[in-house]
Amino acid sequence: MFPLAHLGFTSLLSSRNIDLKVLLLGALLPDLIDKPLGHILLPGNNGRIIAHTLLFSVLLLAIGLAWKSALPLSLGVSMHQLLDSMYLSPESSLWPMLGPFPSMDFHISNWLDSLSDPYIIITELIGLAILIAMVARRVGGKETWGRLLFPKNNLYRNDMEESQ
Repeated sequence: MFPLAHLGFTSLLSSRNIDLKVLLLGALLPDLIDKPLGHILLPGNNGRIIAHTLLFSVLLLAIGLAWKSALPLSLGVSMHQLLDSMYLSPESSLWPMLGPFPSMDFHISNWLDSLSDPYIIITELIGLAILIAMVARRVGGKETWGRLLFPKNNLYRNDMEESQ
């Protein structure tokens, strides 16, 4: 996935109790770490290395449990890994238990070719639509996704009535 999809789908987890900025930073953090590290400093891999591992998620979860303000970061990173389907790449996601990261020659042309992939285009457009809806709702004063997704649900209707 690309940034808009990661941001959009992860933002669906936001609520009043979750710091959206920290959550969205977590949604991008694995790529912010691994892409430069994996393609520039340690070439020869697919760019899904250290920050795309279960070990990284568990470390962030431990930090989040110790410092509650970091918990949304852990949630965002876990969502990123789920959206990247890391469970389908056990050599990377379970590093270092299964040995070194898989090797792969990275070519910018492969990355550019992926921009024409219908899956990438559709998920990016959906992510963008979610972000636009979120901004529109926040500007309109309605802050939770529950209100956006379930406007007629009694649980959220009562919440809305109490806030007025």
